[in-house]
Amino acid sequence: AWSLEQVFGRRSDMAKSHAYLAPERYFVSERKTRWYASADIYSMGGVLFYLATGQEPPSPWESKPDGRLKSNRTLKHEVAEIIKNANIDLFRSNIGVIDIIMSCLCPNIDYRAKHASVVLETIEAFEDSPTTNSDRSHAIKAEFERIRD
Repeated sequence: AWSLEQVFGRRSDMAKSHAYLAPERYFVSERKTRWYASADIYSMGGVLFYLATGQEPPSPWESKPDGRLKSNRTLKHEVAEIIKNANIDLFRSNIGVIDIIMSCLCPNIDYRAKHASVVLETIEAFEDSPTTNSDRSHAIKAEFERIRD
């Protein structure tokens, strides 16, 4: 495991404010700097959101990083609206894409996917859906299988 200090040489405000950083990582004490899968899953959700929209994921915070997180429902609504406005074809092809992204971007760590295999299983569940664009679904599934191996 590695820490922010090892990567940046010191505690970095840039890293702490980065849109792809799991919210619980903002307030990590110096002694608790180990990384874990759930934090990486959050970052992966940010990447999936970026691929879907071309934008950084919305902030999980009510206003500023002060410990008050948005509710999962509030953030899911925000994510859905941004995807709808940025990529209507993806939004129309499978509404499940929002659930997949939110399984990763869930602000509350207790409700976030714990491992990439859980996200892959969610993608597989939507793969055969009649509203799914199967080419996109297969490409996403292949990428997650590559990551998992």
